[in-house]
Amino acid sequence: MKKKSQEAVLHACDAIGEFIAYWGFKKSHGRVWTYLAASEQPVRQRELVKVLDLSRAAISLALQDLQTLGLAHPAGEERLSPWIAEIAVWPVITEILRQREGRLLDRARDALRQAVAAVEAQPAHFDVGRLRALLHMTEMMRGLLRILLGLERQTSIGGLRQVFSAQARQLLARLPLSRRAQRG
Repeated sequence: MKKKSQEAVLHACDAIGEFIAYWGFKKSHGRVWTYLAASEQPVRQRELVKVLDLSRAAISLALQDLQTLGLAHPAGEERLSPWIAEIAVWPVITEILRQREGRLLDRARDALRQAVAAVEAQPAHFDVGRLRALLHMTEMMRGLLRILLGLERQTSIGGLRQVFSAQARQLLARLPLSRRAQRG
C-alpha cells in the first residue's frame, strides 16, 4: 500500500508541476513544493533528488526559489537541514497576480484609452465603438482581478461573500444600461 500511495503523490507532484509551468514557472518548483507539502515530516534534499528524479543542482535551485517566494524553508539552521513547505500560498499567488497580471491589464487599458482618444480625435478606418468595447472588457477583467486580490484578506465564508457582493455590484454598475436591463 505504501508504494501505491507514493505513486499517487508523485503523480500529484507531476500534475502540480505542469500547472505551475503553465503559469510561467519551472515544473520542478511545483513538483518539489507539492512533495514537501504532502510530507508528514521535513524532507532532506537527497530524498527529493531520489524520489523526484531531479539533479541535486535542480533541487537546490528549486528550494532557493521556493524560499525566496516564501513557499518553503529549512527546518533548522544547519546547511543540510530538511525542508518544509508553506501551504498558505494565497498571499504569494495574489502578489504575483497583482504584479504580473495587474501590470499587463493596466498596460492594455492605457493603450486602449490612447487608441480610443486618437481615433476620436482623428477618425480613421477603425471602429471607435469596438475599441471602447475592448477597453470596457479590459476594465471588467481588472475588476475581476480586484475580486481575486480582495480574497487575500478573507478567511471566512462571510468575508468572501461580502467581497464578492461588493465587487459584483461595482462590475454590474459598469455594464452598459441595455445589458443590465436584459439581466434584470
